[in-house]
Amino acid sequence: MNLRTIFMIVFFFIASLLTGQSNENRPLILGIHPYAPASEIQKRFTPLAKYLSEKLGRTVDVHVGTAYSEHIKSVATNRIDIAFLGSSGYVLIAEAYDEKPLLGILEQAGSHFYKGHIVTRQDNPHTKISDFDPSEFAFVDPHSTMGFFLPLYMYKEAGIDISALSGINFLKTHGNVALGVLIGDYPVGAVKEEVFFEFEEKGLKSIAITPQIPAHCFVARSDMSPEMIEEIRQALYQLEENDAGLAILQSIKAGLTGIKPVEPAAYDQLAQIIKQIEYKRPGK
Repeated sequence: MNLRTIFMIVFFFIASLLTGQSNENRPLILGIHPYAPASEIQKRFTPLAKYLSEKLGRTVDVHVGTAYSEHIKSVATNRIDIAFLGSSGYVLIAEAYDEKPLLGILEQAGSHFYKGHIVTRQDNPHTKISDFDPSEFAFVDPHSTMGFFLPLYMYKEAGIDISALSGINFLKTHGNVALGVLIGDYPVGAVKEEVFFEFEEKGLKSIAITPQIPAHCFVARSDMSPEMIEEIRQALYQLEENDAGLAILQSIKAGLTGIKPVEPAAYDQLAQIIKQIEYKRPGK
């Protein structure tokens, strides 16, 4: 073996060590889907990122997806280290890619479930979802649980054919849907319960409540070390133990009381609901 060969072996060995060290010390990405304006999400999740940075001894940066689909693809392909996912996002990733390690599920007042509302203006005389044509509906995003999958499921349960649905109105956020209905651009829409309560006094009324589903969850990159996954889990579970931690939780969503352990089976019922919907999602 000549000197040049020995030099190259040593060079690549040192480079691989430095690369590994760099990967271990690089900032972790905390990714969130764009269920609200990006600036608002940054504000809500920055306290959690700072807390995790201190707990893990490693910088954690907040990244807000440009679209639900972009966020889901980034999580599925391990470009996000710690991801905040809606229930359908978790199900869709598990269905099309693989199950990501669950870190925890949101808890509010002791419950791990949440629901949404089908809404219209208070001066609209209609009182049930079947009174409205699905093409009039204001949806959030084709990957949104409350803002798409559950309303379609409710139409299906009401005996309305959604298989040939076209001309769907996607408004990107729950707040946009509430405003679109209030100003009269759309006669009906679906929003999360917290958004309904926010806009109820401004003129929204609820005509139906969606089925209850598991709350949003946090997942880890699938190739993250088991030790790091457990460290993050414990940090999330400990948030409920003191006032500072509860303030971090309630920065994410008012009324949150903890982040609890959760198993993949918790999302089985939602997976069955999604499978019953015949509508072909964009990109599928």
